[in-house]
Amino acid sequence: SDSIRVMGMNTALLQQLNNTRQAYLSALELASTRGVNWSALSKFFRTLIQSAVLGIGAYLAIQNQMSAGMMIAASILLGRTLSPIEALINSWKPISEFKKAFNNLEITLGKTNSKVHSIELARPTGKLELKQVLLRLRPHGKATLNQVSLQIKAGSTVAIIGPSGASKTSLLKTLAGIIAPTEGQAFIDDSDLAFRDLISMGQYVGYLSQSTDLMAGKISENIARFADIDNAAVLKAAQLTGAHQVALSLPEGYETILSDYGQGLSEGQKRKIALARALYKDPAIVFLDEPGTGLDDASLMAVIHSIQTLKASATTLVFTTHQPRLAQLADYIILMVDGQIRMQGPSQEIMAQLHQA
Repeated sequence: SDSIRVMGMNTALLQQLNNTRQAYLSALELASTRGVNWSALSKFFRTLIQSAVLGIGAYLAIQNQMSAGMMIAASILLGRTLSPIEALINSWKPISEFKKAFNNLEITLGKTNSKVHSIELARPTGKLELKQVLLRLRPHGKATLNQVSLQIKAGSTVAIIGPSGASKTSLLKTLAGIIAPTEGQAFIDDSDLAFRDLISMGQYVGYLSQSTDLMAGKISENIARFADIDNAAVLKAAQLTGAHQVALSLPEGYETILSDYGQGLSEGQKRKIALARALYKDPAIVFLDEPGTGLDDASLMAVIHSIQTLKASATTLVFTTHQPRLAQLADYIILMVDGQIRMQGPSQEIMAQLHQA
């Protein structure tokens, strides 16, 4: 969901959801019609069989071959035998499941931002800023970010480093607009993120989450963010990140259909495709969360090449990392400890201070 929000994939995925729902409704109409037919047929045969049993019982009673009590008992037993079959047919229509799904959808839609933006701002230059940001992920909990203020110049490459649990990811998500500050403000190009149209801005932003989150669909669709596929842009992003070789190694190439989370691919392959999605159509700002984690040397070299290319093209790049090899590629380093910025400055100066400590 973070990737969908920050890269403005909502509209394209909503259209896919609408298409899927139309197919579902068509199938539901057919199933409902068949269910009603089977239900009516079962009632007809139950009534027919019960009437026949009563008729035969009455005939036998008249012939003194059985008593009236036996006839009534036989009718009751037959009704009890046929009742579960009819109930099973009638329960095919999952009303309770529909109500549950509908309520879940209502809750989800109720949480979405319903602001209408009349003006779509232009492509951002990439300047980022936080002013006295306080972030609590749980009410009355410990501050995840505590009075953080920083400025990132447009076109700069910034690495966020620090120990595990230092709130590096929270800082990255706050800069990207995924998490709204509890207090303080987050800006892109001097515009408060709380009032920006993140869907329209998403076309200018790239994001790679810490966990690779590919979705069911073709490789080309995943790279193109499930919008209309720009062939040249897909190839450019794929070749830059190594995803092109991944696609060519598969029997169906870019038409290979992935399952949820990209199951069937290695972590390195999934990471390259997700990175290509982040760099699709040359975004103005790119956020990468631990881009080198768990990768082999070949996959890590693809990440390094991507960072170097973004740096050379003056794209604003912010990434978190535990790896000094990646941190050294940045122009500027921010050291996070316990939700606060302990050091920030040019990468060479920060790395030198860390080596001396």
